[in-house]
Amino acid sequence: LLPIGVPLSSKRTRFEQTTVGSFFCQCIKEELEVDVAIINGGSIKGGVDYHRNRMSYAELRNELPFPVKMVVVTMTREELQSAIRFSRTNIESGSLEMDGEVERRGYIQVDMDYNMDNSHLSDYNERLKVALPR
Repeated sequence: LLPIGVPLSSKRTRFEQTTVGSFFCQCIKEELEVDVAIINGGSIKGGVDYHRNRMSYAELRNELPFPVKMVVVTMTREELQSAIRFSRTNIESGSLEMDGEVERRGYIQVDMDYNMDNSHLSDYNERLKVALPR
């Protein structure tokens, strides 16, 4: 699933999109047959670089130690874009600041196919099936 040369990592899931976050969301998307899958970066706990780009079942359990119950909802592309943007810019009460960056528990991780940068090319009113945590 990852492009060649891109390391599998769950470091900084509360600060940026990670390859582990993308990988988990991609698996959810394909399993639930939805247009987009998202999860909160705060639910990914490992903080690990996987130098072999492989993850054991035990490592998976360390990354997601708590059950994540998913639901499928319909929302417009604009609503999804807005939620992702808010999760990545909002400063929560009690947030930690490290080296000038603010930690965000709700930083939304999204599947590999979703591209925030090309959203202007899409119909904002398009209705999407989105898998997200309950």
